[in-house]
Amino acid sequence: MPPELSSNASFPFIADAYEASLLKAFKKTVEEGRFRVVLVDAPLLKARQLRDYWTAGQAAGYEVYVSRPLETDPEVSTVHDPTSVQIF
Repeated sequence: MPPELSSNASFPFIADAYEASLLKAFKKTVEEGRFRVVLVDAPLLKARQLRDYWTAGQAAGYEVYVSRPLETDPEVSTVHDPTSVQIF
């Protein structure tokens, strides 16, 4: 989930709407079955959310895997903001 949504306690309904939209798009993608691999790059902080993705993926015939990033601190992680040294 984008940091601006997850950190905005004043608007929890926005985060809920984002989560619902992402899950809906994921379900549609796996049900169509056009891709051999489907990756979801989103933090799943609640077991309920993980279970929803897991169930939808398996129901559509996918083998489901879960991974956790090596670095979870956004101040330290460079996954989404690589330097030119990391790219080249």
